[in-house]
Amino acid sequence: MTILYYLSIRKRRIDWGSFFLASTLVMVLAVVVATGRTGNFQPWYLLYIITFASLVAGRYYVFIPSSIISIFGLLVYIPYLYNGNYDKPTQDMTNALIYLAIIVSVAVTVVWSGRRRVLHNTVKEL
Repeated sequence: MTILYYLSIRKRRIDWGSFFLASTLVMVLAVVVATGRTGNFQPWYLLYIITFASLVAGRYYVFIPSSIISIFGLLVYIPYLYNGNYDKPTQDMTNALIYLAIIVSVAVTVVWSGRRRVLHNTVKEL
């Protein structure tokens, strides 16, 4: 916040897209650290990230992972509902869902990026 105040006093233009993108990335790092520290991912950790990710939703590399990881975040509760406790197998299933969410979001983002590039080159040729 201090940096934004400084920039506004100096009458410099603030690039809000970059600011919200950087904020989103810092919050993702915080979630990774919190999950690593506790060893347990909770879907409500994503609330802060989604708030800022929605402000840069025009960028596919933010929108796609935040959407997919949010959906998988809801699925994290299924192993607990099935087993009824958070013993070792439930934690392993939850971790597998989180890793699957990351893999799927990266794969879909890469495929979307390639598709977008192909469409852009096709339009250029026409």
